[in-house]
Amino acid sequence: MKSSSAPAAAARPARRPDPTTRVLPRGSVPVLILLGATVLGLIEASQVQYDRAVQGAPISWGHALIHGLPRWYAWALLVPGIFTVSRAIRRRDPGLPAVVLLHAVAGVAFTLTQIFLFSTVSTALHGQPGLVDHLRPAFLKYVGLTFLGGLVTYALLVLGWNGWRVYREGRRREHEAARLELRTAELKALLAEAQLGHLQSQLQPHFLFNALHTLGALIREGDESSAARLTQRLAELLRRSLEVAEKPEIALREELVLLEPYVEIQRLRFGERLRVTVEGAEVGEVADGLVPTLLLQPLVENAIRHGIERRAESGRIEVSARRAGDRLILRVRDDGPGPDGVAPPGTGVGLENSRARLRELYGDEAALALGTAAGGGGEVIVRLPFHTEPVVLHEDRRANA
Repeated sequence: MKSSSAPAAAARPARRPDPTTRVLPRGSVPVLILLGATVLGLIEASQVQYDRAVQGAPISWGHALIHGLPRWYAWALLVPGIFTVSRAIRRRDPGLPAVVLLHAVAGVAFTLTQIFLFSTVSTALHGQPGLVDHLRPAFLKYVGLTFLGGLVTYALLVLGWNGWRVYREGRRREHEAARLELRTAELKALLAEAQLGHLQSQLQPHFLFNALHTLGALIREGDESSAARLTQRLAELLRRSLEVAEKPEIALREELVLLEPYVEIQRLRFGERLRVTVEGAEVGEVADGLVPTLLLQPLVENAIRHGIERRAESGRIEVSARRAGDRLILRVRDDGPGPDGVAPPGTGVGLENSRARLRELYGDEAALALGTAAGGGGEVIVRLPFHTEPVVLHEDRRANA
């Protein structure tokens, strides 16, 4: 049985480098170091050959290579150690004075080591007898000639490594920021979708309650035929609503199909007192425009409640749609007393829910306004972008802007 006090981190796999922040292919750094040393060695060999020729003591290219390549190959051999020491100093972070002192000590050590390696290889390649006897003077000679240059080389390697590290860290942070921004956008989109789904789900029990209220009234009145028809239309309304429950938007012609059973239910309730007409929304490109699912039902309900329900005489509700440029304009009008009459303006679940859904889908590009219609009565006007392809939720668009 394992101890429960074992660190949880021990069970987690080791963190792997993020391939998105990798600038160079894996395994290419040693090749680049060797290539750089070769290039520098060839340059130095060329310089040595030229200097000897100018001095009147020309040497062969092979002899010049002995002066150039071993020196830089010795540095290439020490580069991993230099990077390791630099990394250790950076991790300890002892403060600037201590960092300078530690690098000064390390620079002297690595420079002397490089000179020793170079002296050994160069002496051996010259083929002189008594390698040990010639090594000490060769070492001292190259200390005098290349020590300061060696310290500069060490400093340049340390600065280059730290510059590369800063660059890599900057790339990593950029990728992390981009990943975080993308995740934030995804979470905002999911939140907006969840809020939209919640708002849409509120409509179904709302309409169901109203329909059952009407059904109860018909049963109390003994109108069994109308009650049966209402039950049938209610079943049709629920079935169609469930079919589109997962869709934030549907075509306007589909929305009108969803509206039919609801209007029929209300006709069963009000009889000849209720007349509903639809203009301009069933044909042409307007019918292909996408609108929020179950948008018209709460608007018609608002018109019935405040334009028809409180009147003894019959009333008329007009549903119309038209396109104005890149906008789709929906209008639900009644000939009742209007918002300024005896009926209060509709600010219940239906209209407030519709406003919230428009805001979630389109942000500031859509609006719902309740006002007095020309000639009397109330009207609700909805303006939204005309489109035939599903929109990206406005929160997601804002996050990606």
